[in-house]
Amino acid sequence: MFLLGAAPAVLLASPSYLTDLTYALAIGLMLLPLRHALLLGLATLLGQILWTRLAQGEVAWAQWPSSSA
Repeated sequence: MFLLGAAPAVLLASPSYLTDLTYALAIGLMLLPLRHALLLGLATLLGQILWTRLAQGEVAWAQWPSSSA
């Protein structure tokens, strides 16, 4: 499920398509033992931050860009 959740982002080469990974990650966190779920969650978080920073130059923490520009 994790690979299927990440497939759109990998195939389209954009971290913007990682929404499906959220559902796969939620299922993995519920079904795996706590130790493995914690490692999976942390690895996913760090991977998404790294990929987004490399692809877009920044990590946009807000859903919408601020209008103060």
